[in-house]
Parts: sequence; structure tokens; C-alpha cells
Amino acid sequence: MFIKLLVFMLIGKIDTVKIVFTNDIIGQFGERGATFINPVFPPPLGGAAAFYTYLKDARKKDPSLLLFDTGNMTGGYVSGQYIDLDKVIKFYKLMGYNAMVPGWREFFKGENGLRYLKDNGITFLAANLTYKKDSLKYFDGVLPYKIFNVNGIKVGVFGLTTEKMPLFANDWWVKNSFFLREIPTARRIVNALKKEGADIVILLSSTGSSREKVIADSVAGIDFIFGGFMGYGLREPYENWYTHTVLLRQYRYFASAMELNIFYDRNNRCITGYRAKQITLMEEDYEPEPEIKREFE
Repeated sequence: MFIKLLVFMLIGKIDTVKIVFTNDIIGQFGERGATFINPVFPPPLGGAAAFYTYLKDARKKDPSLLLFDTGNMTGGYVSGQYIDLDKVIKFYKLMGYNAMVPGWREFFKGENGLRYLKDNGITFLAANLTYKKDSLKYFDGVLPYKIFNVNGIKVGVFGLTTEKMPLFANDWWVKNSFFLREIPTARRIVNALKKEGADIVILLSSTGSSREKVIADSVAGIDFIFGGFMGYGLREPYENWYTHTVLLRQYRYFASAMELNIFYDRNNRCITGYRAKQITLMEEDYEPEPEIKREFE
């Protein structure tokens, strides 16, 4: 009896925080073929309509589910042609996202385009996006971080956009913007989140896979990095041996979403484990919602 009681006291109550994220959708909201499975006879992927079906079921099981995106949700061409920001806004709202980090594609219509997305309901997190004339001032309406309360567990989420944005962007896209260095910014924000009592710290990254590994190795206190921008997807989570930060990222063009379950010991205030899995949006698994399908045909 004593041993059972001791084990119970040591382990405490384990809660689950469920998070889903997407990255580098690049405007692929409609149906398409899964050529990575079969290039000749690709099975159909359901896009936004299948994702809606998955989310509807997932939220029935866990209404506190959090949903994020790590940037480059916007499609179109670098030249600025055929960029439909309203479609991005519609998708973001219909799926019920909590926040996203702006990727370089969110700047395809310049800073005014980013403001348009923000003014129409998209919550942007980017701790290193400031102004050239005042690098201490965050870009208009963009938050450095946000803390989400999930059944009493504080999940601190912050965003980083690539510090090398001026190398990728046309000058007029970012004529007034300044991008702070990623690692010093991450250290500062992690400290701020810890002071505010964050139990779990997550980075929404649009910095690229190589930079994410450097950030994971250099900044203590980040529990998970949701990756985006340049680089390949990860088949399995990558855990840094030194900081134990876990990196997750998917392949681009909205073939799948990532579901992460974080197991948290409320009594001892620590993460006891996690389970991550790719949700491949096959139509045979997630029947596309007809109304959503019509919206993104």
C-alpha cells in the first residue's frame, strides 16, 4: 500500500496537451494527387476539405486542441502575380488556427500584405520582426509570443522568421522591416516566457531546417520546435542530445499535418513524454467536407 501511494505521489496526475501544426502549405488548399506514393496513379489527397474533417473529429475528442502554422501558407508567384490573400484568410479562419509565424511568402505583397492578413483575423507571432528605424518596436500588430492556457497548463508559443529575410525578399517587400538575430531573440523570449510561468515552450519557426538545429543546440528551454521554410521534412522527431529540444517538421504542399500529444505531470511540473504522428490527408481516410471542398476548388 505504501509503495503504491509513493509511486502515485511521485508520478502525479498526467495530462495531455494536443497540438496540431502545418507548415509550407504554399496555397495548396484543394485536392491533388499523392505522387510521392505513386507517381503514375497517385491516390487523392483531400487538402483543406480533408483537413477540416480530421480537425472536426479531433476537436470532438479534445476541444482544447491547439492549431498552429509555421509560415508560407500563401501561394502564388514571387513576382506578386496570382496571390490570393483572401483565400489564406478564409482557410485560416475555417480551420480555426490559433496563430502562425509569417514566412517569406506572407511578404509577397509587401508589408501592406502582411498587415492585410493581420487586420483580417490572422494572429502572427514573430519575436524578431521589428522596424529599421526602431528595432525595439515590434512590427505593427505582430506579437512576439502568446501564452495559451490548456486546462490549467500554460503553453508559451513564440515565432521566429528567418533573420536572412533580406536575402530572399525583394527590397520593396521589407523596406521598413528589420529582422533581429534568431538566437539572442530566442534566449530573451524563452526567459520572458519562463518568468510568466510557461510550463511548455514551443517555437514556431520559419528559419529553415539547418537553422532550427542550431537554435535547438544553442538555446536552452525550448521544448519543441515546429519547423518551416527551407529544408526537407523529418520522418521522425529529432531530439537534440544537449538541450533535449525536439524538432518536428513536415514536407511541403499540404500532404499532411502533424499531431503532437504532450504528456505533462501537473504535480511535478514537467513533461514526461510525447507522441508525434503524421496525419496524411488521404481522401479514403478523411472524407472531404463537401462545403469546404467547394470553397477551395
